[in-house]
Amino acid sequence: MRNMSSMRTVIPAIRTPILAWILTAFVSSLNAEVISTQALPERLSGEVELLQEPENSGPWSLTTALSRPDSAWIPLTESVLNFSFDSSAYWVRFKVHNPTAQPVRLIFDVAQPLQDYIDAWLLDNSNTPIQTWQTGDRLPASQRPFVYRAFAFPFNVEPDQQIQFVARFNTHDGLYDALPLSLLDQPTFFKQKDQESRWFGFYYGAITILLLYNLLVGVANRERDFLFYSVYLGCFVLWNLAFRGYLALGPLASAPIINNMATAIFGAGIFISLTIFTRRFLALNTRMPRADGLLVILAVAMVIPIVLAMLDYYALVFSMIIPLALLIMGIILAVATYLSWQGIRTARIYLLAWVFLIISAFAYYGRVLSLVPSTWLTENALNIGSLIEMLVLSLAMADRIRALKLEHLQDQAYLITREREMNQELKTQVDTKTRALTLLVERFEQESITDALTGLKNRRTFESTLELSVRQKVRDNPLLCLALIDLDYFKNFNDQFGHPAGDALLQQLGSLLQRRFQRSDDHVFRIGGEEFGIVFRTESTSAINTIMHQFQTELATIATQPEADPVTASVGIAYVPNESMVTPNELYEHADALLYQCKAEGRNQFRIQQLPKPNQDTAG
Repeated sequence: MRNMSSMRTVIPAIRTPILAWILTAFVSSLNAEVISTQALPERLSGEVELLQEPENSGPWSLTTALSRPDSAWIPLTESVLNFSFDSSAYWVRFKVHNPTAQPVRLIFDVAQPLQDYIDAWLLDNSNTPIQTWQTGDRLPASQRPFVYRAFAFPFNVEPDQQIQFVARFNTHDGLYDALPLSLLDQPTFFKQKDQESRWFGFYYGAITILLLYNLLVGVANRERDFLFYSVYLGCFVLWNLAFRGYLALGPLASAPIINNMATAIFGAGIFISLTIFTRRFLALNTRMPRADGLLVILAVAMVIPIVLAMLDYYALVFSMIIPLALLIMGIILAVATYLSWQGIRTARIYLLAWVFLIISAFAYYGRVLSLVPSTWLTENALNIGSLIEMLVLSLAMADRIRALKLEHLQDQAYLITREREMNQELKTQVDTKTRALTLLVERFEQESITDALTGLKNRRTFESTLELSVRQKVRDNPLLCLALIDLDYFKNFNDQFGHPAGDALLQQLGSLLQRRFQRSDDHVFRIGGEEFGIVFRTESTSAINTIMHQFQTELATIATQPEADPVTASVGIAYVPNESMVTPNELYEHADALLYQCKAEGRNQFRIQQLPKPNQDTAG
């Protein structure tokens, strides 16, 4: 929990000896290494430098931070930043070099959804900003570089380019959560986040099923224990959604302050509902009345942070929640241990559940405090432990109701069956939605590159295909040709017969071009209006002549309106041999000039001409 995740440091004064130790651990001449795109590090320790902004100096600008001497920037020893309760702003920077001949797409991942403010810059060698970002969980989700539960900054590194990435972290009122930093190439990032999403989908699905199960049992059997346990599960899943950043992407995308409040409110709600459930489940009012009274006082005290959270006193809220939570958990663990020693079966099951949660909490906070390695298991230890705890507590609840109400055994079997059916139904619905979404994405991708009227590729695809074709060298067909086709007197045709007839004519022309140009290296496009483009390869100019004569013959046979003249077109064909050094724009402009020459000389004709070589007289 965010209040739990801040347990690592309650006293701000601890920060000073830690920073002093870091400063003495490195000599001033030590600089972070430049990261190569060919060997991205798994951990950014030693690759990223850290700079602390003094609390009372006022907000620094980028220029101010970069003007600080290199000795003020401290290379990190860990890839997870831990500042805890701290009013300072912090800067990080690193350099990346691309030694390859291809551009590389990288993503700097700050995997902490609850970081209040992040300003980031991508700089060139002269420290001129190339890209800038301003985001954070206290700003609307629309300001994030892309939809992601935490904060990720994508950028390109061109061939043989060296860039510098600089980021500034700041808080609302002096409370940081752990900031795990990583630098990944784009495919690796999305692969990791896809796996993460599947894990969280399973996790939230499992908790939701447990919540519904206990809620149904509580309502059906009028057992308040099940209802209070359902409230505990509900607070936990809502807190977890806020803590993991999912609420900020959904219902609270435009209300970031409320999302921050939700983290504290549901975090306090967890301990209030847990205290009520524990008192009833272990019957503490009769077995241990003094401990029961103390838990009631602590639960009531938990209301104070909820009120403060609504007033947006964020750091103060968690400075109160942390000690209260520690006291509640300590007392619960003590009474469960004592009652287990007394031989009470429900207390033993309850204690077993808490052992799993405590072990997972030690693993998680050990990672936060860099006491254990940061792995997928330790990063998700709290989720795994809480899921096991909830499963074990659910078993304890089932055991209790079995002992108290044996006559309802058949009803329990029905509920278990319904749980399985709901699980299968949920899986089926997810699979169905996933397939539908995949088909929708494929359709949108196809529509984005296709002309809706003719079914041909559109101008966007034309430009990329022409650029690719200019680069390719094909031995069998050494001539690269670009033909620009424009229907003659199409506007008059539209005015006389109407736009539906004009659309039908364009569709027939599109079908004719698709039939005529079917080879693997033939590409047909509708560039716009009545203008079409063809990128193709052939072996000689005589072949081009043959193709164009056949096209004009077939074009004249297109069936239009009975009283309409035969359809004609003007065509400009520019071609270049393989060895020519030509740009797509030069090829297009030459074909376009030939097209307009046809128009000027009477239409219904085509002109074929090789693109002049550099410094060659165009008349030749």
